[in-house]
Amino acid sequence: MSIHISNTTISYDRKPALFIEDLHIPDGQKVAILGSNGSGKSTLLRALLDLIPLQSGTIKLFGSSVKESEHWKSRTSAFLDESFLLQFLTARQYINFVGENPSDQEIKVLSTLLNFHSLELGMPIRNMSSGNRRKVGILGALVSKRELLLFDEILTYLDHASQNGVVKYLDLLSDTTILIAEHDLSFSYNFADRLLILKAGQIIRDVETTMVSENDIAQLLQQS
Repeated sequence: MSIHISNTTISYDRKPALFIEDLHIPDGQKVAILGSNGSGKSTLLRALLDLIPLQSGTIKLFGSSVKESEHWKSRTSAFLDESFLLQFLTARQYINFVGENPSDQEIKVLSTLLNFHSLELGMPIRNMSSGNRRKVGILGALVSKRELLLFDEILTYLDHASQNGVVKYLDLLSDTTILIAEHDLSFSYNFADRLLILKAGQIIRDVETTMVSENDIAQLLQQS
């Protein structure tokens, strides 16, 4: 079991931001987390990475508490936003740092698969466009081939060719557990095995994509 969340509560300034009573995500499942702004999508991902303190409950990755163990870190990669980047580094230096020194060939092959052709690895990240900074973060998260991947709005700022490359590459990762917080319903529905819809920090619908139509999900999102 990749992820187990139990009775987890997070609050900001005493205002509840997330409450998940029980959530299990098995190995290899692709999950899209949907909901309006402020619904708790990003908070959930950050809690999984132990970036936000819990008021109560437990989060376990690969059977280990994220708060009490380091075991899960060597099996998990993530890119949520630009705060993950060390912008004074070049793209190559950053990828070396987070990706455990991959070879030039590994980076070249993965960049080609992702259609990240415009990425200049020798350029400082701070001098890049928003799209290329995002490519650096995605490349760094994927190159180490971890068992669990977490992304927030993975296609944002990417050009069309790069979006297609990312979508096709994610489809190849059949044994990898992937969670993506998303606004793009079409991408989410076609990518995911399972959809979690959040409202006010709680899961109001947890459904396999094969059991519901994209239109049904659109209507649920409008109601939430």
